[in-house]
Amino acid sequence: PVPPAGSKGGAVTECINGCPEGRTEMECLLDCGGVSPNCLGCALQESAVCATACIPPLLELTRDDHFGPCFVNRMALGSSLDRCLAAEATEAYKAYIDCVAPIVESGACADSWPSCGFGGEASSSR
Repeated sequence: PVPPAGSKGGAVTECINGCPEGRTEMECLLDCGGVSPNCLGCALQESAVCATACIPPLLELTRDDHFGPCFVNRMALGSSLDRCLAAEATEAYKAYIDCVAPIVESGACADSWPSCGFGGEASSSR
């Protein structure tokens, strides 16, 4: 799915490149304030495509009672999806990040990200 024009997907590269040591690229992506909700939704969807082993933990995360409110708060208020999920859906979020982070950071998702409006160059430049 191609996000609409002006979706601010390009901010992802900046967020990932500025990601502090000890945080995963996926955590930084989900914490990035300059990224539109469409871009975040696309990134979650595309992570399921490039990291198929992580579909079960992603489904568990989306089934958590706190996922919907965290995503709505991100859309409506611009709050951090990463921080909300880490605080409110701790176990499900940790399981998802533990699964998807090594796959994303290996560069395996680089071909998936352009459909979300940002390039796969972030992984190799960090």
